[in-house]
Amino acid sequence: MSASALCAVVSWSGTAAAGDVALSFADQDGAMVQDVVVTLTNSGGGGAAENKPVEVEVNQYRQSYDPLVTTVPLNSSVRFRNSDTFAHHVYSFSKAKAFEHRQPTRGITDPIKLDKPGLIALGCNIHDHMLAYIYVSDTPFYGLSEKDGTVDLKDVPDGRYVMKIWHPRLKGKAVEKPIDVAGEGLTLTETLALKPPRKVKKSVYSYSR
Repeated sequence: MSASALCAVVSWSGTAAAGDVALSFADQDGAMVQDVVVTLTNSGGGGAAENKPVEVEVNQYRQSYDPLVTTVPLNSSVRFRNSDTFAHHVYSFSKAKAFEHRQPTRGITDPIKLDKPGLIALGCNIHDHMLAYIYVSDTPFYGLSEKDGTVDLKDVPDGRYVMKIWHPRLKGKAVEKPIDVAGEGLTLTETLALKPPRKVKKSVYSYSR
């Protein structure tokens, strides 16, 4: 990643609880960025216990996935709901999870276990414009930025970490950089170089309910 794609402003926070890492993300134009995935991996290996698996739901409504990006700990599961009156065919060819499931009518799938870490890109074999992402984390320190571009990682033990940053419109590969967590906490402001939002043309299939 070139220097123009990412810059960081680092400051020690005197008010944050010990071990808290507060992050905020903006694009090259200064707009705050939602749906940024960030993970911290201890450079020395080991660390805190793994997070407990969870079950999440991704909805299909009006030819869109909701949410666009989901983050879960390793060994979690996902179910796909069809809230439209027409068929969907969710699939993924990703290394972290390859599967497909046709949903001819409204309803919800059985849970699909996510037992490998990494990024899962979702598509629909009927509506090619439909895209969404699930990030499966094998570190307990991960998060997803809110509408205001912020995410807080709580109770991160002191140490050196590799911070990994990903977003669906990020130019190039995921950003990786070392950070040190110590003392009263850490505040980071990151500027990301993003591609323009993609233009979506919906299928002739009706998306009215």
